Order: sequence, then structure tokens, then C-alpha cells
Amino acid sequence: MRWLLHLYPRAWRERYGDELLDLLSQTGLSARDLLDILRAALDARLRPQLPVLRPSAAAGVMAMSDERLSQVQPLARQMASRPHSSGPLTRRTFLRNTVLGSVAVATLQLTGGLVAFAWPHNTSKFGGKIIVPRERIPAVGAAPLRVRDGRFLLINNDDGLLALYWKCPHLGCTVPWAADEGRFHCPCHGSIYDRHGVLIKGPAPRPMDLMPIEPDLAGNLIIDTGAIQERETFSPDQATRI
Repeated sequence: MRWLLHLYPRAWRERYGDELLDLLSQTGLSARDLLDILRAALDARLRPQLPVLRPSAAAGVMAMSDERLSQVQPLARQMASRPHSSGPLTRRTFLRNTVLGSVAVATLQLTGGLVAFAWPHNTSKFGGKIIVPRERIPAVGAAPLRVRDGRFLLINNDDGLLALYWKCPHLGCTVPWAADEGRFHCPCHGSIYDRHGVLIKGPAPRPMDLMPIEPDLAGNLIIDTGAIQERETFSPDQATRI
């Protein structure tokens, strides 16, 4: 435990070091005790001034009996761990506090910068509303439009438009459009879906999920990628006509 003494200023160690070591050897050291010691060490370095006994007070302490001293010592140890001030701030103390404060601020800034740099940032548009311009809407019966930012496939059928979430309901693989088959084919476990996203065969438990479509006055489509809808089958009211 002697390393704990080096957390305190030299003057403090010379005056109270032996008492602290003796106290720790008798009572042990818990996590809360360690926290208190660290806090007291910081206070001692930021405000190192110690109270000076007046001659009359010093004489009174010297005249105390051993029994009285044994009663006062625990209180003295407690008071010694508290910060004190005995006069105006000296130039040396001011410089020390300035340096320590600058180091603390620099450390916090560096830590904050590292955390901000390492923290993952959501740069995707997925989860919000994405606009598909009118000119990009696929023709009826054509291959679907793959919108990477929104993670959906926009397909136009005879009964209207569907925005199919490209995540397979089975285990979450991305389902591409298989142009040679004219349907959606999951490459992971072989689930196959028709143009409406309805399961034809495979281990998937349901059809591909949908995202709501809302046309605007200019003929563009607003796809809400944050409102994904599960379904058990296809019905015509799921499609959006334009």
C-alpha cells in the first residue's frame, strides 16, 4: 500500500504517511476506501496548505494525556484528509493548479475526441423517408428498382407498386432479383418469391415484408423505410397505384 503515499504531496507524506500506512494495515482497503484516498490525494495536491497550530493550541495538545490523545487521534486523521486553506493562494500553488487544470482539460478533450472518432455514426438514410423520383419508377412488368439507401426493391405490377424490404424473413440475407427466373431468389437458403414477394418455396416463414408508399403531387414516391410491415399473404390493397 506504500504506493498510495506517492499520490499525496511530499509535505503531506512526511506528516501523515506513517499514520495512513498504520491505519490501512489494521483495517484493510475496500473499493470505497480507495476512492476516498484518491479524492483526498487530489484535494491535497490542488490545495496543499495545512492549518498551522497557534502556540497556545500546540501547548494544549502537548499537555494532553495519553488517554485523551487516543480519543483525538481518529478525529485528527479524519480532519487531515479534508482540504484546508490557511491564507491567500501562493504563486507556486497557483502555477501548480494551472498546470494540473490544463492537463485535466487536455486529457478530457483527447478522450472526448477519441470517443467521438470511434463512436459509430449512422450515415444511412434507412429508417427514414426516401423519395424515389418519378422518372426512376420502373414500368409495369419491368425488373424492380434496387434502392440501396432504403434497402428495398421497388417493383411495378399490373395491380400497382410494391416496395419490398430486401431482407429475407428467414435469416436476414439480402434477396436479389433473379432476372433469368423473373422472381426473387435468396442465395443463402434457397427461398424463392414471386413479383409480389410471396413465398413460392423455401424455408422462409412468410412473404417478403413491405414498406409503405405514398405518391406526392409531382408524381414522386415517398417510401417510409422506418415502418416495415409484416404480412402473411398478398392482397391487392397492399399495392399502390399511380
